[in-house]
Amino acid sequence: MLSLSLIPLLLLLVMCCFRRKSFDWHVKVTSSMTSLVRNVKQRWRDWRKSKKPMYEKIRTVQEEYEHDHGQNSDIKRPLVTNEDICNI
Repeated sequence: MLSLSLIPLLLLLVMCCFRRKSFDWHVKVTSSMTSLVRNVKQRWRDWRKSKKPMYEKIRTVQEEYEHDHGQNSDIKRPLVTNEDICNI
């Protein structure tokens, strides 16, 4: 897979080689390369998010539900305990 820094250079090379083509062609290539870069970045973010370590996921859950103690608000039990982690 090409690195993201090479993509703009390749785009410049292609545009220089085909200077005599119509302007619409340049616009199409530029927009397709932009969307390609955007898709690659989105897939990379999704992959990174799915590969987070377990403690990162647990911390995120605890931060989201920090003040949510269910129906019995006087019982202050953490959402994720060591027992919960062992049962995964």
